[in-house]
Amino acid sequence: MKFTPRTTRAAVLLACFIFLLQATPLLHTRWVEDENWYGSIGYSLHTEGRLRNPVFPDTDIESHVDTHPPGTAIAVAADAALFGVGTTQFRISSIMAGLGLVLAFYLLGAELLCPAAGAVAALLAATDTFVLLAARTVRPEVFVACFTTLAVWLFFRARRTNSTLLALLSGLFVGLAMNFHPNGLAICASLCLLLLLEFRIRIFRAPRFWAFVAGSVSALVPFVTWIVSSPERIQAFRALWGRGSQMTAGMLLTFEKARYSDFLGLGSSRVPLPVPLPVRIHIVAAIAIAAFLLWRSNRKLLGEMLVLMIPSMLFWPIQVNPASRFFAILEPYIVVMLVAGAMEFGKSAARMRVAMALLLVIGLSQIAGNAYFLWRSRAADYRAVTSSLRAIVPPAAKVYGALTFWLAFYDRPFYSFNRVPLGYALRHGVQYLVTNDRVMVNGTGYGDNFYEPLREQVNAFTRSHCQLAGKVSSAFYGDLEIYRVLDPNAEP
Repeated sequence: MKFTPRTTRAAVLLACFIFLLQATPLLHTRWVEDENWYGSIGYSLHTEGRLRNPVFPDTDIESHVDTHPPGTAIAVAADAALFGVGTTQFRISSIMAGLGLVLAFYLLGAELLCPAAGAVAALLAATDTFVLLAARTVRPEVFVACFTTLAVWLFFRARRTNSTLLALLSGLFVGLAMNFHPNGLAICASLCLLLLLEFRIRIFRAPRFWAFVAGSVSALVPFVTWIVSSPERIQAFRALWGRGSQMTAGMLLTFEKARYSDFLGLGSSRVPLPVPLPVRIHIVAAIAIAAFLLWRSNRKLLGEMLVLMIPSMLFWPIQVNPASRFFAILEPYIVVMLVAGAMEFGKSAARMRVAMALLLVIGLSQIAGNAYFLWRSRAADYRAVTSSLRAIVPPAAKVYGALTFWLAFYDRPFYSFNRVPLGYALRHGVQYLVTNDRVMVNGTGYGDNFYEPLREQVNAFTRSHCQLAGKVSSAFYGDLEIYRVLDPNAEP
């Protein structure tokens, strides 16, 4: 695989353009619960200088201090300071991290294979569905993917040049990723395992190992110092990270099945076919073929890519989150396998043309899927829903509803039923209830109907003590009903 330097630069620039062409349209759509979670904390940091979740009751310690890794909240606060408040504004830093991830694909591919392979990797990154979904969402995955990929690139450069400085920088980047989400810890473990495989019993005498450790630890020092400098933060940290998961084995199986079904193109059935079909099966088949080719000819590279992937895949099940966006963190190593497999297959010009054609099919099919996703997003017009809700609810009125609608009412007291009981909200002066949204009606979407007791309580209360103020219909968010509370002293 050979490109001229000019062709390589042009391909990387084209990758950046393709990525932005898909990532920037319709940014006012599909604003969901998780984004409000991070958005509300980031907005509190911007307006109050405090990391806390303002939509929770004051009996919940997270309403006073939030001890999740602060990276995403800091990014949202920066977006708010620079660009203002809104779905588009809050997503700008995520898109920039996605753009950085595309460039990181190039750097990693160029380091492990060759510059031409790096350019092809960047083009595949620009079309990748999970990279796109992560970059269009106010969540940590795209930041973790960007910083860990840079860390891995620096790690391999450090190994090739035996540079302790590059090893230190690699540790700094993986530590930075851990400041966004614990998923960065799995990549840190992968890199430590690679160091162990390289140095074996001599690892504790290896300067690069200690440089990597020093970089990782030093990147976490500000967050750790912030935690231990306040008894309240220590208490909040223990409460958050010390609580056990309530997930059963059945839920675990359901979540992981959903995650990998999404990777196959089944899962939530993004394409409404008469019979569920794995529309990404050709990508999975290509990964398997590439792995087979590398097993025959370059087991060292295959083994290193698997070491970079397997710890993360084992770490995901202990998190109560079935998001397929997590795959964005592993896509750099999957793509390296695909490109390396194409290089192994393409030993002649004719076979290389076949290999490149197959990679082109993968890229174009994902672009088609991404275009379909964006087209479907039109039905989830959060900006239109926000405008309609604000037309019904008077300014400064206190509102109770799904966390989904915090951004619609960011400039007034808003209580999320995700953690706030109805009685608590009423005692604190809530004047309007937003009901019948998709979360209240359908639960989390995994068959649990989690909010059925709350739904029945809210419906009974609205019949007895409220007046219908208006309705807002949305194919995505639900047929919302907005009620004005007539008797603020009534008990639900």
